Amino acid sequence: MSTDSAWSDLSLVALCDGLSEGLAGAAGGRAAGLLAAVGAALAAGAQRGNPEAEGSVYATGRADELDALRERVLERAKLQNEIFTKLGGGLEGDELEKWSKRRVEVVLETVELAVAALRIAVVGAPETDGEFTGDLAVAARVLASAAQAVEPEVRRSVAALADEEWGERHQMAADSLRLEADALLAEVQMEAGIS
Repeated sequence: MSTDSAWSDLSLVALCDGLSEGLAGAAGGRAAGLLAAVGAALAAGAQRGNPEAEGSVYATGRADELDALRERVLERAKLQNEIFTKLGGGLEGDELEKWSKRRVEVVLETVELAVAALRIAVVGAPETDGEFTGDLAVAARVLASAAQAVEPEVRRSVAALADEEWGERHQMAADSLRLEADALLAEVQMEAGIS
């Protein structure tokens, strides 16, 4: 499925080179975007893996939903790039606060999409079989890692905000998403019979 995101034009090597540039505070959100997109793609592939199986129509529907989530993750990656460009432009005062908040929001939106993909993986796990069970387990681990990747970035970002109440609410949201991702990962593993 194609995407308008500039990231879609990068090779994996170029993407990893970009992550290694050492831009302060950029790693967690960008890594989460990459992990969420890869995890959703792996989960979609696992759902499409057995087109002859009973319930394959439903599995194909789940795969299509996962593809749509992947597209939305890549759109968030594009937004992250735009936000980092803005934040690197020497903003101050209210403008800096506004764009710093937007950064946190987009990172959390990325994690919400990873968690949504995990929910779909849980539904599909009992019907996934053969080698595709292992693929689904890998997808679930990758998606859960996306939620883990943003914790340091969110914590650091909200600590720098003047609006402490807003920061606390969004830190709680990040913690909640991380816990949900961990629980969903365990559920996928249990449903698929993988530890």
